[in-house]
Amino acid sequence: MTAFFIHGAGRSGHEAWPLQAADMECADFHFVGSIAKSNDPHLTAAAVGALMSEPGHVVAHSYGAIAAFLLAERHPDLVRSLVLFEPATLALARGRTAVEAHIAAMTPVFELCEDATLSGRAFAERFLNAMGVAPKGAADELEAKGTLLRAIVPPWEFDVDLTVPSRIPTLVVTGAGAPMYGEIAAVLANEGAAHLVLEGTGHRPQDHPRAVERMKAFWLKSVTQSVI
Repeated sequence: MTAFFIHGAGRSGHEAWPLQAADMECADFHFVGSIAKSNDPHLTAAAVGALMSEPGHVVAHSYGAIAAFLLAERHPDLVRSLVLFEPATLALARGRTAVEAHIAAMTPVFELCEDATLSGRAFAERFLNAMGVAPKGAADELEAKGTLLRAIVPPWEFDVDLTVPSRIPTLVVTGAGAPMYGEIAAVLANEGAAHLVLEGTGHRPQDHPRAVERMKAFWLKSVTQSVI
């Protein structure tokens, strides 16, 4: 099966999908990183769409889910299914308690993106603290992370098509951590998406030991249903 993996706002390429990249049974896995150098969802969706010469499954994590939705909107004939790990498609769940609390916490941080007096490291620390994550890593690593994070557009500013799951088989996977991802999953489930909870991996349920197995099972089911 052909599949395209779109990372979130952090690590990219194979590093963003260690279990999936280690699955040697599937030689036709494409990991976004070398494909799209930008975290701009529009550019990422365009880059992956240009690479898809035939229909394939699309897998995305967090911020990368925005690009996955845009890709599905533009090329519904090329996307066999969507598997979304903790999708940060916040615009779809505006008004929900946890989503609004997250936006309220992150908005002041994004307002500092253009502050030239703030180092990349300082920005990364503020960003991660607002996310409820303790900053880790050496000073140069945090500096690089801050440079990457301050370049992204707030995820709630992207309007994506809520009805995509009604047309394309969609699986949303959450880790039972941050409540806002549960709220987003509930909205998508109401539109026809399946929802799977894999506990114990925080914001990265793709690192759960059963993640690859459950992903492949969903692919098989989605292909079977389309044939029927």
